[in-house]
Amino acid sequence: MARDGSGARVEQSLAAQVIRFYKQTMISLASRPQNRGFTLIELLVVIAIIAILAGMLLPALSKAKAKATQTECMSNLRQTGMAVQLYTGDYEWLCGQPPTAPVPSGSGLWSGQVADYNNSAASRAHLIYYTAPYLALPRPSATTVTAKVFFCPGFYRVAPAVTALGGRQDYMIQNFTVAGTTYRPFGYPDPAVLQVGPMRMTLVESLASPSRLWFITEPDKINTPGAGWSGQLPTKPPHGSVRNYLFFDTHVETVKVNNTVLFPPNPIN
Repeated sequence: MARDGSGARVEQSLAAQVIRFYKQTMISLASRPQNRGFTLIELLVVIAIIAILAGMLLPALSKAKAKATQTECMSNLRQTGMAVQLYTGDYEWLCGQPPTAPVPSGSGLWSGQVADYNNSAASRAHLIYYTAPYLALPRPSATTVTAKVFFCPGFYRVAPAVTALGGRQDYMIQNFTVAGTTYRPFGYPDPAVLQVGPMRMTLVESLASPSRLWFITEPDKINTPGAGWSGQLPTKPPHGSVRNYLFFDTHVETVKVNNTVLFPPNPIN
C-alpha cells in the first residue's frame, strides 16, 4: 500500500533531525582538546547515528533496485511488442503456424513462454522462435540460443532454483474475450485440447483497439495456480505489488496486483 504524504513528511523530518544531530555531534567532537580521547558514550552515539542513517538508506536503495528491475522488464516487453508488430507486418498472421495443408487448423503457441529457441518443432510453439530475427538475434537453427531480452529480470531474482534461463516459462500469453467469445490471438498447439492457428492481426484490430488488448504478462503462483508448469514459478509477483502487461500497440502498462482478481479485464477498461 502506498504511503500518504504525511507519512513521507514525517520520515523526512526524522531524517533531517538525525542528520542535524549527527553534524552537531561531529562539530562537538572536532572542537574538543586534541589530547583528550573519545568517551565510550560518544563512540556509542556516533555508532547509533550511523546505524539509524543506514537503516533509512537501505530500504530506499532496495526500492530503487526493484524499480530498476521492473523498468528493465518493461523495456524487454516493449521490444517484444515491436518484434511482434514487425512480424505481423511481414506475414499478416500473428506468430504461430497458420492453417496449411499439412495442418488444416494451424497450430499456435503455448501459454507459458520460454526464452530459449532452436529450429525444433517444440520451439515453434514459442513466441521467441518467430520474433528472434526482429530482436537482432540469430534465426532458429540447430544451435539453441537464449534470448535474455525475452526473460523477465525480476523472475530470475525471485523464482525458485533458477540456475539457467533455458526452459523456464517466465512470460505468459493470455486470451481475450469480446461479446462473450474468447479468442486465442496466437492460437494453441495441443490437438488433445484445442489445436488452432494464430489470428490475423486485422481480425484482432476489428474486435477491439490494440491499445486496449494486452497479450503478455508475468506469471506467478498467484495468477497461474493451476498450470502444469506452475511449480517453477515464483510464489509472488516478480515485481512485488505490480505486474507488467504488454499490449498489441506495443505499450506496456503497470497494474497493481489484486489477489482476488487473477487478471485485469481484457480488453482493459
